Amino acid sequence: MGPTILITKSLLASFRLAGSQKEDNLQFHWHESDNRGLSGSAVFTLFIHRRLLQQTTIDVIRQHPHLFGEQSVETVSRLLTDFATSSISVLGPGTVFSALGNDQSLLDLANDDTIEIMSFQLQNYLNNSGQKMAYLLPLPEVQLSGEIVTDRLFLVPGASELDTVIGRFDRFRIRLLGNQYPPFVGKHSSWPVRSTDAWLGVFEGSHTRAESVMQAFLGALSMAMDFPKSRSFTYARSGLPKGHVAIRQDGKCTIWYRPPQLPGGLGAIAVNPPMLKMIGGLLVNQAANQKIQVALEYIAAGWLPIGRMGFLHNAIALDALFGEDRSVRKSILAGVKKHAGEIDRVHIRTKLLLDIRNQLLHGESSNVESCSEYLEYHENFDIDPAKDQIGIIRMCLWKMSGG
Repeated sequence: MGPTILITKSLLASFRLAGSQKEDNLQFHWHESDNRGLSGSAVFTLFIHRRLLQQTTIDVIRQHPHLFGEQSVETVSRLLTDFATSSISVLGPGTVFSALGNDQSLLDLANDDTIEIMSFQLQNYLNNSGQKMAYLLPLPEVQLSGEIVTDRLFLVPGASELDTVIGRFDRFRIRLLGNQYPPFVGKHSSWPVRSTDAWLGVFEGSHTRAESVMQAFLGALSMAMDFPKSRSFTYARSGLPKGHVAIRQDGKCTIWYRPPQLPGGLGAIAVNPPMLKMIGGLLVNQAANQKIQVALEYIAAGWLPIGRMGFLHNAIALDALFGEDRSVRKSILAGVKKHAGEIDRVHIRTKLLLDIRNQLLHGESSNVESCSEYLEYHENFDIDPAKDQIGIIRMCLWKMSGG
């Protein structure tokens, strides 16, 4: 018996036809317009064996790591639940409806032929669910001197022909407008996208991975900008487009109303050729370097005014870049010396930064200024340690990007 058949059986057994209202259940309408063989409409209630469904989900993730290795159990569980409800068309909606209230599961209504058909359908369903999607994020007031277009991501000026750009990845059954957000033809614009803005596009198979790439981009952008301009939040803009849109090849779209997005109050960001080269160096040339990509995500999370939270995120970024198990301090000092050795006494600076990091992380100090090394840092190097930390990380990344 193949693994997909076992998964199919386990999935069908996860949905029962009777239970109490206190139990986890799923209620949905079934209508003849779905062409699923039941005259009129009906309400189906299935009771979920949550532990069995969870284990089935875990088995699917383990058997298909190339499809779901970076997705949460909850996300894949919802995917399997959708398949289970659609499987009623194979079992026969009339048969299932008649059995509601009986102490049975969907598996009890299936014979060997039905299970084989559903197993084949499930395999195709899982494969199709793993198809890559285009994720688009508008970047207001990010003015590009050029563009980046690879098989993984693109960064192009606003008002670009998005249909043409994403067409380089694959064929998408939807028309897009590059001069508005949301970018759908016929959709009312909530935010104009001009040539002085930008579009970031990511081509990935999961939302989790796409968010990581977008976060890494924001971290790379913050490091490419000159300091202190990158931390000069002079005013708060309102009405920024929130979140990003995901587009499937069949044209179905989802808008995710949540970060990542640019921090407010930066003003216009002019991305000149050296900055664009650094961003491309980190996101394209170093795409396979997971330590750099993870570090960039932490840097993006730390793109805040100077303070404790930004300092800690940047400290974690240094750990992600250079840290090694059981020799974290030593490996960070060695990595910084290698890539930022031209900074005066960078070894001593990094030691003090690590001491400050430890005091903040372990709750011994509530802010950078209350750390015992804070005044010592000013005396020795005539600069705020949080600002110097950014400069050191920035130099490391410039070198690592090939800039």
